[in-house]
Amino acid sequence: MTRAKTWLALLALAVALVCVAPAGAAPLLGTKGAGDDADKWMVDDADFVFVLNFKQMLGSDIMKKHGTEAAKTLIKSNEQVKTILEAAGLDPFKDVDSMLVSGTLGARAAPSRGLVVLKGRFDPAKAMKVARDKKDDVEVIKQGDVELIKVKIQDQSAFAAFAGKNTLVIAQTKEATADWISNGGKKSAKVSKPMKTALDGFKGNESLTFSMIVTDDLKKLIARVPQLAVAGPKLQTLTASLTITDAADLKVVGATSDAKAAKQLQGVVTVLKGVLQVTVQGADENIGAALGDILDAVKVTSDKDGVQISLKVSKEQIEKAGKGGGK
Repeated sequence: MTRAKTWLALLALAVALVCVAPAGAAPLLGTKGAGDDADKWMVDDADFVFVLNFKQMLGSDIMKKHGTEAAKTLIKSNEQVKTILEAAGLDPFKDVDSMLVSGTLGARAAPSRGLVVLKGRFDPAKAMKVARDKKDDVEVIKQGDVELIKVKIQDQSAFAAFAGKNTLVIAQTKEATADWISNGGKKSAKVSKPMKTALDGFKGNESLTFSMIVTDDLKKLIARVPQLAVAGPKLQTLTASLTITDAADLKVVGATSDAKAAKQLQGVVTVLKGVLQVTVQGADENIGAALGDILDAVKVTSDKDGVQISLKVSKEQIEKAGKGGGK
């Protein structure tokens, strides 16, 4: 009886410990495309988070057939990333799995508060050798014990360093980059409640996700647009996702503080859609027809939480647009 009571007591203690133990933080679905530890490679209290899942996107049927040039254009749109990849001799279509960009906006923004993290399969020694052999606007330097690739981009500089063979960090100061190499990946970033809500609104299987808190500075800029002067400043967050498989599924959501603002924003977006539909009618007959079909498929709705824009483009529509454009 005494032994039975002892085992029951131990069992009760174990159950109690399980019940009171802190649960592990659930992964943020909006950053899942950048790896399971993406939350440990974000700046604290980020105002925006952008994730590009190269591996998923490039493996899709559409990208294999039609999207290589689009992917190249997307990479080139980030001058820092493009220049660093070229300086290190990296091929984004072979070496890179994902890109994670996070940072702050407005008055709180500082050079060290923006961060780009690439995940993939890297050879740091080889990359550093390639960088050393470069002559123009590329330099290999050291910050403490961390070896960095410094590249000049227009009138600014960017600094990149490898955290092992799977992570490449890019920031705008050598101190910030070196600090991320020493301390990155060890603890989850501080995430504000609005950003967490935005990031939890995704499914986790997207090719691209974007989340942004509409800061006071942004609201002031939005208020300058006459059509958005009343409803625009009531925007709280903006999110966008693109999922590419055998079709392309785009979703954009503007979360507002009240249903009236959402309804007004829906009206503005609907008018903009109509303007675009009229504009494409003046394009080449084939291209105009293809773009017209796509714009017809755009749905704009609103509810008490905000305005939603959705578009699903089929493989047939993409092929039609491609034929109309001649490539």
